[in-house]
Amino acid sequence: MAKKRVLITGANKAHGIGIETLRLFLAAGFEAVVVARHFDDFEFAGNPNVTAIEHDLFDLAGIPELVKKVGHIDVLVNNSGINNFTNYRDYTEELASRILRVNFLAPLELTKAVVADWEKTGFGRIVNVSSIAAERGNRDVFYGATKAALTNLAKSLYLLDGDKGLIINTVHPGVVTSNWYPENPVRKIIVEEAKKTDKLISPEAVAKTIFWLGTESPSSINGEVIRVAA
Repeated sequence: MAKKRVLITGANKAHGIGIETLRLFLAAGFEAVVVARHFDDFEFAGNPNVTAIEHDLFDLAGIPELVKKVGHIDVLVNNSGINNFTNYRDYTEELASRILRVNFLAPLELTKAVVADWEKTGFGRIVNVSSIAAERGNRDVFYGATKAALTNLAKSLYLLDGDKGLIINTVHPGVVTSNWYPENPVRKIIVEEAKKTDKLISPEAVAKTIFWLGTESPSSINGEVIRVAA
């Protein structure tokens, strides 16, 4: 029997949500495809069950061909995301375009490509990794807005394709203890504030939620948001 396959974006960084999610899927016997801009010091380099594909998700036009080359997958985890930690007054068109593409338009294009295959073979599961910022706002206005759009994407696709068998849900992590932008001064302020109020969340806790939604959660949980935040 062929192994089930998962595609995870942004699962290349040590101690991040993506790589901890990858770890769980591999432990469960999945084959995994990881899409990221680079794989420097990638923990799972050389693992026969992991295919690493270098692709900048800013390049939307290349996504359909990428998914075609990957072949059939059973689970899509839209995990990649960027936060510029930039005041809206200082946003340039270039910064705005990149965060919109990576945080929202790329997950949409990946979903479109995967669903096109599933319409022929049977629907699988999608988990979007959004953020608590989708509910509470964020110092980076564009980050909060694009994450809110990602959350709404899942809800809308449930309305459109849920009755066909698509299971799609969203995770809202809080402030996570990872190596994501460790040198950014605004990020440091956010982490320090979370430490004071005991609101830091581990990547492993978020990954367990993603894995559950991608594999074992009841099909009745569909179009929902699961908050992993204090």
